[in-house]
Amino acid sequence: MSYAVGSVGFVDRPWAAVQDALKECARVSTWARSPQELIDDVDWVQVLSCQLAALNLELLREVDAQGIPARLGAANTTAWIRDRYRLSAHTASQQVRLAAALDPRIPETAAALVDGSINVEQAQLIAKAVPTLPGQYQADGEKFLIDQCAHLGPRESGWLAERLLDQIAPEVAEQRAAERLARSEERAYADRCFNLTDLHGDARVRFSGWLDRESAAVVRAAIDPLCAPRSNPNGAGPRDSDARDWDARGSGLRSPNPRTADPRDSGPCDSGPHDSGPRDSDPRTPGQRRADALVEVCRLALACRDLPDNAEQQPRRNNYH
Repeated sequence: MSYAVGSVGFVDRPWAAVQDALKECARVSTWARSPQELIDDVDWVQVLSCQLAALNLELLREVDAQGIPARLGAANTTAWIRDRYRLSAHTASQQVRLAAALDPRIPETAAALVDGSINVEQAQLIAKAVPTLPGQYQADGEKFLIDQCAHLGPRESGWLAERLLDQIAPEVAEQRAAERLARSEERAYADRCFNLTDLHGDARVRFSGWLDRESAAVVRAAIDPLCAPRSNPNGAGPRDSDARDWDARGSGLRSPNPRTADPRDSGPCDSGPHDSGPRDSDPRTPGQRRADALVEVCRLALACRDLPDNAEQQPRRNNYH
């Protein structure tokens, strides 16, 4: 590294004594230490590394507050420590964000890091999770995570942090989940779309769009009876009128109730490569069966006398919300 130790005022702090002590520890012959002594040494080093990290974050926060990097020509504090200490952009950014978060928002976490009772990775996890809580629950959430960090590893602590509100205020978490679900359903219904696009120079028509889950349940319930693999009479193809008539008669069409249809239910129309049924006698792929079923439902609808006339009668909107 090219920076000088005394260039930022470190001579006013007892760094020389700390450095001498570390050098003295490094001169100890580790091979001569007993197993328990080695364990104790590693424990101490882990605690000291956390305490040094806490001090480093405190210094970075003050460097940033005084605008020192800008005065030195750096774009920001992250860029300054990245270039000065040859860090990756990700590591530098993590340090600056954690330094900014510790004291004002999660002071107990800062104190725990100074004590060495949590490590930097755990402090980052807490700093990310606590601000997501409502203000009145943040202190309890911080204390809860600090306590759990003494018993849980990073993976388990991360899982707990993602569900922190469930642990601190389960009734609030349940209400938030219900609100998120309602917003998601509203967005899904607002984004509904159906397009049939003629392709230039191609006999095919592209079908695309979006449905909310309730509307999709209606469509599934309507086409399910016609999706199952079946034998065509006299070897007729799905486009032949005899085959279409046979499909409609042999399907056992039922009248689905759109309010009770479960969008998670999967029927023949959702079948994949492991479909059951007379596959040898029905050469259609699952996708072809779904396409044929949708067209057949539309044919049946056109045969009804209750459909509105395009020119004289406006279609009725079935609003299931």
